[in-house]
Amino acid sequence: MAPLNPEAIPDIAVVREDLFQILERRRVAILSGFAVVVLGSLGLLAWVSVGRDREDRLRAEYHAIVDDLAQGRTLYSYVGNEAVPQKDAAVDQAKKLEELRVRAAGSGIEPLVLLQLALRHQVAGEDAKALSVLGELRAKFADSPVMAIQAYDSETSTLVDRLEGISKRRMAFTGGKKTVVPKPDLATVALVETDLGSFKVAFYPDIAPKHVEAFVAQAKSGGFNGTQVYSVRRGEWIELGGGDRTRDASPRDDREDDPAVALAPEDASRLFVKHRRRTVTSVRLLSGDQGDRFAVVLAENRADFDASNTPFGELLDDESAAVADRIGSAMTYSQDAAWVGRKEEKDFPHTPSRPVVIRRVSIWKEGVIAPGHTWDTSRVGTDQPEPK
Repeated sequence: MAPLNPEAIPDIAVVREDLFQILERRRVAILSGFAVVVLGSLGLLAWVSVGRDREDRLRAEYHAIVDDLAQGRTLYSYVGNEAVPQKDAAVDQAKKLEELRVRAAGSGIEPLVLLQLALRHQVAGEDAKALSVLGELRAKFADSPVMAIQAYDSETSTLVDRLEGISKRRMAFTGGKKTVVPKPDLATVALVETDLGSFKVAFYPDIAPKHVEAFVAQAKSGGFNGTQVYSVRRGEWIELGGGDRTRDASPRDDREDDPAVALAPEDASRLFVKHRRRTVTSVRLLSGDQGDRFAVVLAENRADFDASNTPFGELLDDESAAVADRIGSAMTYSQDAAWVGRKEEKDFPHTPSRPVVIRRVSIWKEGVIAPGHTWDTSRVGTDQPEPK
């Protein structure tokens, strides 16, 4: 290495003077570059600010529509514990979301807008529109967190999957698919004895075997005995059973879900059998069809049950239908003058104000009571209630 020569080191004053001269010659270029950087930063901040303001405005409008801040309407109203779809509100909100959808294109809330729009189309009964919007949501936002939202009634299914499934089933049912008129198996019959008379049920084991099996097992174990008719829709349908939830005096938990008795729907029946007068069908709650409950259709048809509930039997004869109609005429809290203005009138409008009890349900084969009942069947067919 060459030795350091002190005389080769430039004088600091000379270096400073040269630097000042360079800066002076390039002052305009430097200042111009600095101005460009400053203006660019300010422009970026302004752009971000405008973007945030736009996002905030869109989000506020989105919540105003979804929460219906103007009129306070919801997609469902609750009569007691039962949800009733509000189609007028759904149609009105869908129209506003369609308008917002155009302005929200490319923003962070676009997938939310699409999801809520699809939901409102479905509530309004517009399944084709719902599926179209859900398809767009899948195509454009496959990685969006919205796609991972879980369905309210499943730990494995997403909300988008659930909505698509409902709309597809309903469209398949009403889209010209050939329906089935089931033929009941008359060899096995259930005798349902209540405070207001007895009726008989014949089953559809060929198309709903799991539901029939669950009903028969529940009857033989005495699971229906002492339960109540907990929901009466005069001229429409009645719901019965419910285990200990309806055996007690309080109606508060009558429609409480029980995952332990949940049944998966049976599509051979659910998707091909229409609900008509005398149909005995499942009661669907949060975890699925409930094996300790059943419903009887009193109206000529119940299209809203189609592709949702699983029909698994029918009333055997006219006498049984007459008893079901009698039960369906029971006075409820909303109809009983003694309960006007009281809490029960509002909270439990479809619960009979005077309990209608299922005394017992027994299974008969070829006209003879079937073996396997785990309770004393000696009172079957008499007016004697079961001992408490």
